Amino acid sequence: MRGCGVIAIGTATGSATGKATDESAGCPVIICVTDHGHGIEPANLERVFEPFFTTKEVGKGTGLGLSQVYGFVHQSDGKVDVESEVGKGTTIRIALPTVTAPEPLTAPRQAGGTAESATRVLLVEDNLQVGEITVKLLHELGYEAQLAGNAASAIELLEHHLDKIDVVVTDVVMLGMSGLELGNFITEKWPALPVVLACGHSHALAKTLVINFDC
Repeated sequence: MRGCGVIAIGTATGSATGKATDESAGCPVIICVTDHGHGIEPANLERVFEPFFTTKEVGKGTGLGLSQVYGFVHQSDGKVDVESEVGKGTTIRIALPTVTAPEPLTAPRQAGGTAESATRVLLVEDNLQVGEITVKLLHELGYEAQLAGNAASAIELLEHHLDKIDVVVTDVVMLGMSGLELGNFITEKWPALPVVLACGHSHALAKTLVINFDC
């Protein structure tokens, strides 16, 4: 919105109008995010969900935000669409199906460990907010988790506390050493330590990134 404006977030049932609901029979949960910003040029509207597509200046946008939204929604059997008019603003509409509540999860255990030994995760994420939320979610799922803000910090933790880490989960796109480079470093120095790469790219793009890892 070029620095200022109004954002409205709303929810509705499947009776709401809009393309996402029309194309999503069985998706009764509708989430709408509307801004009163500049709007999107018609020529760019069909490309907004493409990974790395951005109209921002270099260093001010990755072009991964809406591509991750698209991936999350479709993995959840939902639909997402965008409507925009230059000078008036943009609306992103997401339609998601409802599900029944799952059975309570039991805390994951380290293979061969005792009932008291939860898997210990080292999370590597250079976005502090994303990292803190992910650590909280891991704790709620029964894991022990600690956060490293970059690859260098992760390597330092591993060098001094390798015996307290069972698996490394790392973002791929980070400043400095990337998650892929970190994963290769770990597999060479500590080949018995599992590494999980977390990435918001499309499947096609992810295949070009993974070199020494099994998919």
